[in-house]
Amino acid sequence: MARRCHFTRPLTLAVALVATLNLSCAIPAEPTRPANVVQAATAIALGQAVPAPPTPGPTASRVPTREFLPRVEGRLIVGRDTTIDVIEAGINRTVFEAAAGGSVKEPRFSPDGKQVVFAYAPPRPDLPADAPLADQLIYSDILVADLGSRTHRVAVAHDRPGTILETPIWAPDAGSIVHAYYSPVYEGRRLAGQVSEIRRSFPDGRTETIAADGLYPALTPSGSHLVYVHESRADGLSLRVRELGTGSERVLVPAVRFQAVRSPVVSPDGMTVAFGGAGAAPEARSSPPIARLTSLLVSSAEAHGLPWEIWTVPLTGGTARQLTQFSEDSPACAWARDGAHLLCLGGGGLYRVRADGTATEALLDHGAHGGLDWRWFG
Repeated sequence: MARRCHFTRPLTLAVALVATLNLSCAIPAEPTRPANVVQAATAIALGQAVPAPPTPGPTASRVPTREFLPRVEGRLIVGRDTTIDVIEAGINRTVFEAAAGGSVKEPRFSPDGKQVVFAYAPPRPDLPADAPLADQLIYSDILVADLGSRTHRVAVAHDRPGTILETPIWAPDAGSIVHAYYSPVYEGRRLAGQVSEIRRSFPDGRTETIAADGLYPALTPSGSHLVYVHESRADGLSLRVRELGTGSERVLVPAVRFQAVRSPVVSPDGMTVAFGGAGAAPEARSSPPIARLTSLLVSSAEAHGLPWEIWTVPLTGGTARQLTQFSEDSPACAWARDGAHLLCLGGGGLYRVRADGTATEALLDHGAHGGLDWRWFG
């Protein structure tokens, strides 16, 4: 099976490997798949540039090729590779469709339900082979789509070539957007460094760093605490919570517990964090480069890589508890408003998972890698 590659943060290790191979590697593509699925997250697919198409826009009601209409209460929004789809009362409405060669992921409703924020990677431009390496890398911006007017705008733009902005979430007061930021620093064709952090961006263009070396941000319902995945070259990936007012921080899940951690979400009562964990190993851990590689590349692959499960941990600290045994591909979850269960979407399907771990119900036998949000409005 060919790999399906979505945009994600470039990896130091992956770029170094590609440079060693003189950029000769390429990921095989299935002929029937759109161009974006063969775009690697790193320089691995630099030889597969796609001409830039017309500017994308929202569409009214295009249903994706494979039906995705779960019968769930509330309003669901799903990132499906190239579309952002709102699903409510058994009706699918596509609110944004990427241009050919582009991809979307990680949609989140605004607090009032009138807008959606998401990450968008446009097609890579058709550049000459001798163009600077950083210019040939994909990048992504944070977009906001208005569900009423069916218009969209760039809310946070990348500021350097190859910069990836991803996993956006609204602050509870809708006054800012919190997101992950990754930017590689090149000297010629050599990767000389990188900036990796969690940022808060405001409508007036101001941006502030709220956590260094982080990805996958989540906020508590009050907005007072940030939960995120911290990455360390020395130790690997850990799950942490930071009090934004004081900057004090504590580790919820240490780096030795999992080979990879992703997509934390905080329960409606602010007491519990659900997250994806892969390679659970209480007494052993991967070397940091491998831990980083599996975390950031597994989300861009279909039916391969480490199997993931959903876990929970108290926000105040404690032992992580496993909820599922579905061996999914890069699952992301959203809480029900009463906190009794979660909807979890992975590459292999959509599931309803009880928060006490007693049951997992498969709602669909096909899924997506672009994330989801689940809310009730009105």
